[in-house]
Amino acid sequence: MLERLCCFSGVDILCFCMDKYFHYQEYVNFNPFKENVEFRDSLMKAADEQNVPLIFLDSHDIVFACIRQDVGMKSDAYVMVGPVALKYKSRVELHYYYRDYGMKKGTERPLPVLHFTKIIELVALVAGILTETHYTYDQLIKGNHFDSYLEQILEEEQKRFAIDQDCFAHHTYEEERKLLNAVREGRTEEAVKLSMVIDSSVGHMSKKVELQWSKTATVAIALCTRAAIEGGLSPTEAYQVSDFYEQKCDECKNAGELVDCRNRAVYDLAQRVRKRREISAKSNYVERCCDYIQKHYREKIHPGDLADSLELNPSYLSRIFSKEMGMSMQEYIVKERVRRAANMLMYSDLEIAKIGDYVNFPSQSYFGKMFKKYMHMTPGKYRNLYKPKEFTDNNK
Repeated sequence: MLERLCCFSGVDILCFCMDKYFHYQEYVNFNPFKENVEFRDSLMKAADEQNVPLIFLDSHDIVFACIRQDVGMKSDAYVMVGPVALKYKSRVELHYYYRDYGMKKGTERPLPVLHFTKIIELVALVAGILTETHYTYDQLIKGNHFDSYLEQILEEEQKRFAIDQDCFAHHTYEEERKLLNAVREGRTEEAVKLSMVIDSSVGHMSKKVELQWSKTATVAIALCTRAAIEGGLSPTEAYQVSDFYEQKCDECKNAGELVDCRNRAVYDLAQRVRKRREISAKSNYVERCCDYIQKHYREKIHPGDLADSLELNPSYLSRIFSKEMGMSMQEYIVKERVRRAANMLMYSDLEIAKIGDYVNFPSQSYFGKMFKKYMHMTPGKYRNLYKPKEFTDNNK
């Protein structure tokens, strides 16, 4: 198990028992554990004096670990992990490191490099295998007194980051509020325009251009999703829209595509809020009719049955529906079925005839006739024109 872990990480793991050692894998030509007895003994002694595996960070930012193979205060067997560098070392830096540990000859080859968090995880894994004890990240950090060290590193990096950011103008909270209010109130065009205005002064979240815009898009979509929910959109629908555009962002190849995808998400969310507000402005009876039709469009829907369920006169319901929706209830049902069919033509490979049957058109000819009436083209032409490229490519 340790040999596999050694191969996977590229880090030396050595076992010392009664002044003899076993090397699970050798990745560095000079290992202070093996060559510098004084250094090795000092780590073993330190490991005996604490209750968690020892993790030692030297002045060269090189990490070593020492793990006792039993839980007593003194052990005859120790497993050593390292050396591991926290960052890439230049030839000069390597020279000083090797010199300080007593290397007299040999090639100064590079050391394996791992992020500090990964080193902690590696030590925890090795310790778990040897002692069958689970050590958490916090236990290893606090037990080796790295908590103050990490706080200091973060504080220094934060100060440097603040100095760097002073060179750039950041968008204001007021600008962000205007954007979110536009989404919250369903003002589609204004929402997209405001998001573009903010782009010129958005915070620097990455030094890489594509990653910067990917993070910008993710943050914008998340904020606008919450604004849409506050504007009346159901959480289920809002998160579904959010997840869709977040996944589309993953497919974007450059900053331009990311900005376009973000703008589409902002527009879509604001538009759905606007439509929800329009429906809310209608009478409760008409809203309930629309909701029922959207949920049961695949079934036979009789206006009389709808009127009975609402305890209304069928003629009265038909009259207020036509007045508020600008079309008859039957026309609304047909348009909803056509809209659903259009989505299936774009995002599924189901045959056109089966799509018509699925959305409950009585015949293929009637489906084609109604589709052309409202979409101004045949179902086949619509599919060829609007089917996303990735769906087409996957079927070749």
